[in-house]
Amino acid sequence: MDAEAIKSWLAETKRDRSWLAGQCGVSKPTVDGWLSAGRAIPAPAQKLIGGLMTGEGPSLNPMLPLNVFLRAQEAAARAGMTLEAWVAKLISDAVADSQAGAAADEGCPKPARNRRSG
Repeated sequence: MDAEAIKSWLAETKRDRSWLAGQCGVSKPTVDGWLSAGRAIPAPAQKLIGGLMTGEGPSLNPMLPLNVFLRAQEAAARAGMTLEAWVAKLISDAVADSQAGAAADEGCPKPARNRRSG
């Protein structure tokens, strides 16, 4: 798999490098580096990207009520994104927020328990 094939696939599927970065768990600049001339794509990323390109990659198929699906589709369109890219970004952002919160919690002392003697 080469960078040109990935770039073509992204264009054909109307996905962007930010979406691909989210799928691979890396930053967009990392994907930019992979897709620039002469840079090697790590084997695990090649495997994941190959799976995405063939439709055999990780997938999430939540069952949504129709009204929620339609509102999500509209929100994605307003953001200028495909629904898949928009959902992937939301999930990536939520995971990052969760990890940041967990990291912040690790540095905070636990509240003292209020013990009653008696």
